[in-house]
Amino acid sequence: MTSDEGFYIVLSDTILQETIMGGASKNSRTAVTTHKFACPCGGEVIMKTLFESGKLKNVAECTQCKRVERRPKDFK
Repeated sequence: MTSDEGFYIVLSDTILQETIMGGASKNSRTAVTTHKFACPCGGEVIMKTLFESGKLKNVAECTQCKRVERRPKDFK
């Protein structure tokens, strides 16, 4: 075994140890939670996907007053 082979073995053990012992990445979801949005009328805001004129369109709709907005935070 030459010193170069030993270097690669140590390097591979280090990489293996980092992947096993490493924490969650910054973009991973560690807790699955759903954010609930509320309309000023008191209803719950749900997201819907509509297919209009050949395109998918995401809209937010209040279940109580049927108000439709582009984003849930537009209900404020």
